[in-house]
Amino acid sequence: MMMRLYYWEYYIPITSDSFDYFLYASDIKFLGHLPNGWTPANNGWPIFLSIFFSILDFDNALAYMQLQTFLSIMLSVLTIIPIYLICKKYVGNTYALVGGSMFILEPRIIQNSLLGITEPLYILSITLSLVFINSRKNVSVFISFAICAAAVIIRSEAFLSFFVITILFFVNNKKTKSVFAKYCVAVAIFALILIPNIVYKQEVIGNDALFDRISDSVKQYGKTEAYYKGDVESSTTNAIITGLENYVKFMIWTSIPTFILFLPIGVYLLFKKWERKNLLLIVFVVFMSLPALYAYSYPHLDTRYLYIIYPIFCVISLFTVKLCGDMFKIKNIIPLIILPAIITSSMVFLSIDNQNNTNKEAFLIAEQLVKFVKGINSSSKVSHYINEAEVLEKWPIMPTKAESEHVFSISKIPTVNYDSLEEFITASKNTQLSHLVIDDSESSPKFLTDIFYQKKNYPYLIKIFDSYNMGYNYNVQIYKIDYELFESYSTSKLQFN
Repeated sequence: MMMRLYYWEYYIPITSDSFDYFLYASDIKFLGHLPNGWTPANNGWPIFLSIFFSILDFDNALAYMQLQTFLSIMLSVLTIIPIYLICKKYVGNTYALVGGSMFILEPRIIQNSLLGITEPLYILSITLSLVFINSRKNVSVFISFAICAAAVIIRSEAFLSFFVITILFFVNNKKTKSVFAKYCVAVAIFALILIPNIVYKQEVIGNDALFDRISDSVKQYGKTEAYYKGDVESSTTNAIITGLENYVKFMIWTSIPTFILFLPIGVYLLFKKWERKNLLLIVFVVFMSLPALYAYSYPHLDTRYLYIIYPIFCVISLFTVKLCGDMFKIKNIIPLIILPAIITSSMVFLSIDNQNNTNKEAFLIAEQLVKFVKGINSSSKVSHYINEAEVLEKWPIMPTKAESEHVFSISKIPTVNYDSLEEFITASKNTQLSHLVIDDSESSPKFLTDIFYQKKNYPYLIKIFDSYNMGYNYNVQIYKIDYELFESYSTSKLQFN
């Protein structure tokens, strides 16, 4: 918990997907019901957030964003409980404590918990479902399927865990006489929880964001450039090979630093000392790896697709830990040896990967821009915070609603598909482009970064901000576009040519 709080940028608003979840939860708070005009495909997390948003009353939007992140942190930390219970079935109490600690101290999990997005609640739900499906109490089976349904609402990929707990259910209850009746009740509970949300999404966005999504994904799989050139078989094969290659690469990369020393030997011991309960680990990894394999086929290269199998990484890694503890007869002091090493490696990883200094400066600039700009280019880090800064500035007034989403008064104009600054400005004039925000990020096109070094070639740009004068680490300049000078410059340029 302390490590998460230390690295939490609490003074900076949430962005990207987490901002969409914030808007949805805020809409529920103000409307008193689910919005009729829009919904994220995965709306379980913002629905959960809306409960707390509705109970608590703050006078600024940043406080609600901080609440969102704090809940994410708490859920991530609480996941130690179900992971501990799963590990306990394999290696006993002492080693299970190490397994749970491996998860909550893993640096990527720490980073993810600070984003205010779906993974913490998603992983907690799935691990709880696994705990209950392996309980001997009859009611636990029904609870497992109920939690699994909730997990599907949080993230649609969780539907694959339905097959995992189904397999485990029949393995654990194969000698029970009423097994099929019991399963039918469990499936009915699963469906009753899931169906209302499916119907809601069908009415609001025209598809259920689950079965339609699965169907579309299957239809689209392998449709790469080769497919559209007529080489269907080669395209599908290449997609599979690409997916497998990236899966292996990311599996190795994400095992660093926490699991890299323990996981390989643990996998060997998993098969060498086979027990029926090991089936849980294998079945879970196989099914829950499918979304990652699909994503990596295109490739969408994000480590988040593998976080759901981190709890199983913890269990398998403990086979190695237990082997060492038993071999050297240091079972009781294993936590005192391993946990400091894990904490140190996580802190080193987070320190290397930390870029907080420029995030804060980008947000401070965005806070000032919202007071006078009408539109900016979307290629800078400042643009990541411009809509968030607008909400903070105008709260509790929310952005106006279009048919299916919020519309902000400040436009963020994409810079892709343009070869020159003149072309970009001409095309974007009618979309309220008023200022250019130029930094040295990799996403910035060359025709914008050239302004850094060739300002004299752009007399129609009036510099109004330079981070160098503020002593910032973030290298950014902001220019107001004088459209009268731009028109004169463009006309004279055409005449000269």
